[in-house]
Amino acid sequence: MNSIQLKQVRWIDPYQNSDQVCDLQLQDGAVQTGPAPKADAPSMDAQGLWLMPAWVDLSQHLAAPAPSPISSIEHELQIAWSNGFSTVCAQPDSKPVIDNASVIEWIERRAQLARADGKAARIHLLGALTQGLLGQQLSNMAALKRAGCIGLSQADGPLPAVDLLRQALHYANDLDLTLHLRPTLAQFPGCAHDGATATALGLSAIPAVDEHLAVATIIELVADSGCRVHLNKLSSARSVALLRAARDLNLPITASVSIWNLLHTDSAIDGYNTRYHLNPPLRSEADRQALLAGVADGSIAAVCSDHRPLAADDKFGPFADTKAGGNGVDGYLAALLSLLSDDASTTGLDALQLARASSFAAEQILKLAPQPTDWLLIDPSLRQHCPLLGRAAHGTLAGRLQNGSFELQTNWQHRLGV
Repeated sequence: MNSIQLKQVRWIDPYQNSDQVCDLQLQDGAVQTGPAPKADAPSMDAQGLWLMPAWVDLSQHLAAPAPSPISSIEHELQIAWSNGFSTVCAQPDSKPVIDNASVIEWIERRAQLARADGKAARIHLLGALTQGLLGQQLSNMAALKRAGCIGLSQADGPLPAVDLLRQALHYANDLDLTLHLRPTLAQFPGCAHDGATATALGLSAIPAVDEHLAVATIIELVADSGCRVHLNKLSSARSVALLRAARDLNLPITASVSIWNLLHTDSAIDGYNTRYHLNPPLRSEADRQALLAGVADGSIAAVCSDHRPLAADDKFGPFADTKAGGNGVDGYLAALLSLLSDDASTTGLDALQLARASSFAAEQILKLAPQPTDWLLIDPSLRQHCPLLGRAAHGTLAGRLQNGSFELQTNWQHRLGV
């Protein structure tokens, strides 16, 4: 249907910095207040429901190419869409690595097939900063930009040597490209946060100082080059403090945080729970609170899923031998809403800030034109199982407005007053 009236819906709109309960008209792709343009337009009692922009994800990892026990790229984009994502930004650590035009063309062909019926997320690609992501030689940045890459990244790999990284920032600045950098020097080959849990389990540790040194290095190189840098998946309190200081100097630096690091601490790995073997690792409660506060005050602009499709066997075995990463898409909505109920009183985090961090701010970082044409109708009271939390949580998708077409989930059709 192309026209409908939502009565008494909570409209959370970061594009207009507005959070209000009102009657809305959905007409020809536009959302507006006021009387219905058509007297016979269907109406829906939307009291208690929310309308928010669909999510824009700054960091997902692509599925392996077929044949593979892991889902295909097409399937992953469809699953992202069904969980409320309109757009995903893919890291370059695919197989093969995104470091040449032929790989980009192949992925974009798969994405186009996935979107044939409109029910798949759009995809933007980050090219490999160094050839093969090996950190030894810079990729052909200009060719990657011409082929359609929206930025460059080392994915979860370590930063190149400082002299090569400085060269990369100057080169990227000349090309008007943003570097998406996961701040790690990878000098500590561990698998868990350097805390009491890792010590008790006898696991090798990744101290937060590895990230702090990388953030400080990047900040100095940004000041030297003027290049735009996005710090991907911050995980520690000290990194947030360094970020604030850099932003106070008006340096062109933005940052995101993984939903995993907002939800959990390193205590989640107790009992060698490989589900929470992640990169970056889950850190302390003090770190988690600092990350939440960073999102609340806007220092950390965006929240990402850090979704990595893995085969079941990838999580079986000794903790240190399993693959880092997890499914950050399924239950993303309920996970976001849990942050409001759990932490609003201590961090000041509200629904409008979360909507901004999961949509509008990500569009700005990617330099995309704002697209307020894909909206989610949400029931914040209905409980469902949330894999990200490992328990039931409030928040489910009731419907979606996309490019002028409004579709309700099957079990919500009874709410239409027709």
